[in-house]
Formats: sequence, C-alpha cells, structure tokens
Amino acid sequence: MTTQQPVTLFARKQSAPTIETKNKLIAFLNAHGVDFQVDDHPRTQEGIVCATALKTVSIESVTQGLMVSIGGDGGILRLFPHALKHQLPLVAINLGRVGFLADIHAEDFAGLLDIIRGHYVEEQRQTLQCSLIRKGRKVTSDVALNEVALTSHTPGRIIHVNANWKDAHSTYHADGLIVATPTGSTGYSLSAGGPVVHPLLDTHILTPICPSPRNCHPLLLPTSYDITLSIPAHSLRGGTLCADGRFLDTMMPGDDLIVQKNTKTLCLYHPKNYNFLQMI
Repeated sequence: MTTQQPVTLFARKQSAPTIETKNKLIAFLNAHGVDFQVDDHPRTQEGIVCATALKTVSIESVTQGLMVSIGGDGGILRLFPHALKHQLPLVAINLGRVGFLADIHAEDFAGLLDIIRGHYVEEQRQTLQCSLIRKGRKVTSDVALNEVALTSHTPGRIIHVNANWKDAHSTYHADGLIVATPTGSTGYSLSAGGPVVHPLLDTHILTPICPSPRNCHPLLLPTSYDITLSIPAHSLRGGTLCADGRFLDTMMPGDDLIVQKNTKTLCLYHPKNYNFLQMI
C-alpha cells in the first residue's frame, strides 16, 4: 500500500489515552505527509485538537484503502463487519488489555507508517456466517470474526442444545455453547476453557460453557462441516444468540441455528516482526 491510497482513522474507544494517542498520531501523520481522513463518528471526533482542519468521512463512504483503529481488539470487532463487506484491510493500535488483534503498540507510530508504506505481514482470517431459522424461515443472519455464542436465556439455568454436523450429533447441557474461529480461540472460547488455536488453521471450535457433566470437552471440527444448533421443542427456556458480543436475537425452542464458514475472510495487516506464537 502507498500513501496515495486512502487511510481512514477510527478511534471510538472512549478514554483519555485514546484522545491523547489520536492527537499524537494525527500530528505524526501530518508531519510525514500521509494522506488520511478521519471517521466522523462523535467518539472519534471527541477531543481532536485540529478537527476543523481534517477531512472527515462517514464509515459508509469508506469503500477502499486501509482502516486504522485506535483502541483495542474491541475496535477491530466494531469495524469488522464493514471491513468484511468491502474487503478492506484493518490494522489497529492497541490501547486495550490484550491486543491479539490490535498488535501495534500505542507509541509505535513508525511501525504504522511502515505498514502504510507497504511493509507489513498480511493475514486472511477465517470468519463465520450464522443464520437463525424459525419454522422454515430465516429470521436473523449475521457474520462473526471471533465467535457465535448461544447462552441460556435464564441466568443461572442450563440450556439444552442439540448440535449436528456431517453424519454425527451431540447434546450439550451447559450454560451455553460457543462456535469459535481460530481468531476467536483467544477470546470468549478461551475463557470458557477452549484451546488456543493458531489463526491460520482451518477449523471450527465448539466450546461448551460450564457443561454438565464436567467431562464434556471442547471439540475441533473441519470448516467443511456446517454446524446446526437447536433447542429441543419441548424445552422450557430459550437462548440468547450473540455474534462477537453483539446481541442478534432470542433463540426459541424448535429454532435452528446454522453456523458455517463464511466465503469472505478478513484481511489484517501486522508489523513485519509480528509473531502470533511469540505473542501467546
């Protein structure tokens, strides 16, 4: 990538360090002659010293170039659906706690400049497509970078989930069930006891949340397998369906949730010294 292609800055994390970092970054990019524009969202605009002198754009109008997020992994997840739709690369400056996705240090503006100038490691990350089917009709559909999670609609009560794939099936009695990508293996799935999976592997990760019996373990399946989750029609309670932490719908007894590998991947740019295993 050259500096002649659009570079759009996003900083929707609300914090004093975010405001400080985005003002420093804007000054740095101006000093190095980088052609860039800034997201017009109020959270991005908050606290910018020279906002009137900047070119601002709505996210809907950003259909080419590099998306740069200031924040953390949550910032990547917020921008992910738009980036996936238009097949735009994402890079993030980490102001969060972990930074498995946002892996550029807050003061490493030179590393970001290298990426803008075309010196980077490119990765294509697997994504998920999920569809909620009710009485034979699709009522909800969305995409996920990390995971699709079905959890009990009643806090403190387990949910019964039938999972079917290929020529096999399993029944889970748990607080919920997560279908994660390798990228999502370091997120919700890991917190629920799932394995850390290298992001370049091609697999679905099924991780039960607080299962009963406790010897019910996470399972890795080929992404060629579509996974269908259902709550038995005779169940007394439904479930809450989320994708990357976004609430999608309430899943009722008798509904089917189909989770499958999405045909589109997300493009991430990393610094040249990026090493996932070293980060772990």
